[in-house]
Amino acid sequence: ADRVRMAVDNVAEIDVKDCMQTAAQAVADEDLDAFVGCFTAKQRPGLRRKAAMVFVKHEVDLELVDSHLVDKTERKAELAVMYRVTLSQQSYDVVSLVALEREDGNWRIAAEQVEARSAARQRGSAAGSGEPEHVFRFGGDGGGCANGRCGLPR
Repeated sequence: ADRVRMAVDNVAEIDVKDCMQTAAQAVADEDLDAFVGCFTAKQRPGLRRKAAMVFVKHEVDLELVDSHLVDKTERKAELAVMYRVTLSQQSYDVVSLVALEREDGNWRIAAEQVEARSAARQRGSAAGSGEPEHVFRFGGDGGGCANGRCGLPR
């Protein structure tokens, strides 16, 4: 009988995408420990405090809209993602490249380079306009982002 088989590359791609989905769900649940756990050990110290402040200041939601594996080696991966982040009542669509590293046998987010950002439709109204004052992002190092606005707000 025919058996369904998964290619090794497909399993790795699923694992990388699962890391991003776990981070998005942790934001939606405002689960600080789960969210911080999605990042490399190098990212965690500064990220925990910043993320906690975002969770306290805002009603937060993050939805992973789309993702595609761009590159993967045994220890590193790059994922093109589009996600919608909502802070209180304003939503923004963000398109970025997320760098992941294999750490302790699991994929972890190492950095993000935002390629595009736009206001999404506001809840119960027409499309919003302007730049967000604070945008919740994957990764807190601001790597590759204009004016360093990729990090979490202070």
